Amino acid sequence: MTSTSPYRSIFRRLQEQPYFLFLLPLFYLLNLCNSLYPVLQPADLLRAGMPWLLAIHLIILLLFSWLPGRFRKYALLVFYLELVYFFFGALQDFLKEHWEWLSRYSHLLPLLLLLIPVIWWLLRSRTALPRTFLYSNSLLLLLLTIELVSSLLIAGTGGQSRQWFGKRTSPLLNTSFCDTCQRPDIYFIVFDGYSASRTLKSYWDYDNSHLDSFFRQKGFFYADHSTSNYNSTPFSVGSILNMDYHRKKLNKKIDLIDFCEGMETIHNNLVCQLLEKHGYTLINQSYFALPHQPPPLNFSYLTDKTEIFLAQTFWKRIYADIGWHFFPPRQPSPATVREQIQNEKHKLDQLKKTSTLFFEELSRQRPQPAFVYTHFLLPHDPYFYDSTGSLTPPESWISPKAPKERYLSQLKYTNTLIRDAVNKLLAPSDRPRIIILQSDHGFRSFEPAPGNQHQALEFNNLNAIYFPDQDYSSLNDSMSSVNTFRLVLNKYFETGFPLLKDSSTYIGHH
Repeated sequence: MTSTSPYRSIFRRLQEQPYFLFLLPLFYLLNLCNSLYPVLQPADLLRAGMPWLLAIHLIILLLFSWLPGRFRKYALLVFYLELVYFFFGALQDFLKEHWEWLSRYSHLLPLLLLLIPVIWWLLRSRTALPRTFLYSNSLLLLLLTIELVSSLLIAGTGGQSRQWFGKRTSPLLNTSFCDTCQRPDIYFIVFDGYSASRTLKSYWDYDNSHLDSFFRQKGFFYADHSTSNYNSTPFSVGSILNMDYHRKKLNKKIDLIDFCEGMETIHNNLVCQLLEKHGYTLINQSYFALPHQPPPLNFSYLTDKTEIFLAQTFWKRIYADIGWHFFPPRQPSPATVREQIQNEKHKLDQLKKTSTLFFEELSRQRPQPAFVYTHFLLPHDPYFYDSTGSLTPPESWISPKAPKERYLSQLKYTNTLIRDAVNKLLAPSDRPRIIILQSDHGFRSFEPAPGNQHQALEFNNLNAIYFPDQDYSSLNDSMSSVNTFRLVLNKYFETGFPLLKDSSTYIGHH
């Protein structure tokens, strides 16, 4: 036996066996873990129902391995169906960006069906089969090896390794802070979905000027005509903390994967990296991971990892987009109602935890300056509170009725929380405090209107900023959120960042 015989045996097996039937789903799942870290991690493969998915494809591989050789060519047809199933969402998103007309179901589905007889016809050629098997197996083994190495690096570096390959790097990261500048604490506080006072007046006929006056009386700069740059939380917060617009086109209705990708832009964001580099301690009181700071809070709809893994697959994408044509909504069963209320109870617990973390932090003394990011899921739905701060009935938490009225009630309670937070933030402290109190976007559950005239209202946000010296000459009344930290870092650390042109991108939401 020659020394090369083991290699020849491996080579022959790669030509004869359809290992790609199992390698493809394994690659898909691991690639998703690496792409959406830390929302997804390899350990989630063991507890998200994915072993069953992999087991099914392993059984399919074993069946083809046991079948006589003349039947193995049909593994390529199964391989095509696997490709369509796992990568349908990614394919459709690519087509939406480059050939939008082809991404429509009326065009895309017939095209995918037409490819089946084409593949069937190609299967008649026996000479090309070994080459096709070898190429498919070798390519997926190579891709899987890359993903395995990437997964080890990501786990070992807490996600930092992705920047080694140029992902989300910025020349601004090399910016120096002036050596003699004071290092105040920085509080970035987000009240999710809080609409600007001008929107509250025009849509609700509610006068919120008492809160605007409160900010000014406390020495804040209040931007009456402020706007957010995106109407979706992770993309809005991501653009604020990266001090830039997103490169990915977002003018479409986002799905669960898009939401997770938006969350990923917050992890290792530019502002936190810069501040940490210059001696700041990061304090995370949000639903998003920060550099070296896992989130203490979590979205209940992101705890179902199976939904995230399967969100872009053929069936899930079609069901989300056009399933309502064929499967009209049914009255939920009592068990489903109980489960939904329990999920909302989880959100309420997270909201209470946010308040506890925030007010406890205010009493702490730290040797280093701190950057504190707090994210209150208020006045965003679910509508837990009435205007007095009393809890509403649990059944109302899952009701879609009267969002306009219930939002306003919860906003009135939110105003009480804002006043309390501001008063405690302005109490004497060992270190001066910069306070940035913003909303990521405004109210979004508007009643249908001709010409989508309410879409622009979703960007009208709350924006109040406090500087210890109360010199606001660098700020303007119509500033947008993306320039927030460019302005703050320019003023306090002489970074000299140029300001970006204000613009807003509407993102459809389910």
